[in-house]
Amino acid sequence: PKASVLFQHTALLHKGTIPLKACLTTFQDARPPEEQKALRNIQALSDQVTSVVLRDFTEARLFESLQFNDPTGADILLRGEIRSFSWRSSFNPLPFIPYVQIVSFFGVPAGKNVGKVALALEVVDARTNAVIATYAKSSGEERDYSIYQAQDYRAAGGEETGNAFRVTVDQLQAALLQDRERLVTAVTSRASP
Repeated sequence: PKASVLFQHTALLHKGTIPLKACLTTFQDARPPEEQKALRNIQALSDQVTSVVLRDFTEARLFESLQFNDPTGADILLRGEIRSFSWRSSFNPLPFIPYVQIVSFFGVPAGKNVGKVALALEVVDARTNAVIATYAKSSGEERDYSIYQAQDYRAAGGEETGNAFRVTVDQLQAALLQDRERLVTAVTSRASP
């Protein structure tokens, strides 16, 4: 897959702001070895995933302020983990066999692209290092393509993973906003006598 396609998606919409100062740390790569091996051509996956999540949360104005790897003045730390990040393409040989390729006219796909993303995010109190909340979100997308689209899909490989990544980050944003009061209470209650 093309790295530019994997990490390119429309920005998240502003759906609300959590009145806390947050610090996002680099996502840790906890993918299974077979997934790491399959995408070994993608350089610094952790850095790229972190960069996109940072951009998305910043543009969506999810927190009062969001900084990267600098916990100075932060109320909470966001520690992420990449549990799955994969793209796979498979071909059905039938539409490519002479005289049998007629099956493609009846809708038999020439192949399938499958993308999957699973991320976990831990919200930690910046002063006490106590875990306030943990979220694990995932998404996947599959797409069949015809013999006529085979070249196009190979050239644009990774779109399914890119879409799954966008959905997963959107799910994380929604989960954080749903727990807004709990997060704010956890941080402000430690400041009370």
